[in-house]
Amino acid sequence: MQTIPARPDITPPPKKRSKWPIIGAVIGGLLVFGAISNAIEADKTPVDTPTSVTSYEITAEDVVDVMPPAQVQNFCMLYDSLGDYDVALESFTDGYGPSLDPSAQEVFDELLTRC
Repeated sequence: MQTIPARPDITPPPKKRSKWPIIGAVIGGLLVFGAISNAIEADKTPVDTPTSVTSYEITAEDVVDVMPPAQVQNFCMLYDSLGDYDVALESFTDGYGPSLDPSAQEVFDELLTRC
């Protein structure tokens, strides 16, 4: 059978499109989006944080160990010039701070062992 070409003065009626392919595409897109969201959430698993932290207590020896040797020598020279333990300790405590850990007296006594 031979097909006859359409007449140029008559336009063919528009094709009716079904709404089901559009609905299917939207649902498919939502499924893909949901899968991607779940994959991203799976990567963000919570990390167990420890409830107790092992602490390291800083001692007077640690404080004196990090001092430069010149500072320790300066302390020894000033202590020798004062000559009084109580006066030197009071002066050292004023500069060091009264409520630190290790205490000013512990650090002072450790410095004296280095003189």
